Amino acid sequence: MALEDGVSLLNRLRMEGKNSKADVVLGLDNNLLDAASKTGLFAKSGVAADAVNVPGGWNNDTFVPFDYGYFAFVYDKNKLKNPPQSLKELVESDQNWRVIYQDPRTSTPGAGSVAMDAKSLWR
Repeated sequence: MALEDGVSLLNRLRMEGKNSKADVVLGLDNNLLDAASKTGLFAKSGVAADAVNVPGGWNNDTFVPFDYGYFAFVYDKNKLKNPPQSLKELVESDQNWRVIYQDPRTSTPGAGSVAMDAKSLWR
């Protein structure tokens, strides 16, 4: 069944609890794994962590990465002639950048956007 995103998926699993008919859950991202673990609804995967090849490595005996992606910033090259070349440059810049992202309380991309820069956001 299709749901909007990982948050919707996890919420549905919470509501269904042990009555869920799902055998496999596909669509949770790494920012939801702690909450998903706390539900007690997931079994160990049986996949060895060293068999998983993702940037930064993997160490989880329950969840297995299916795919991964990168966050991108989209800008108008006619309005912004010299954009930051890295996240570090964006965050450390004196420029007062205006960035729009999805609500992290209801969106996994929004949560990921906040998570990748959480340290500087909470200064």
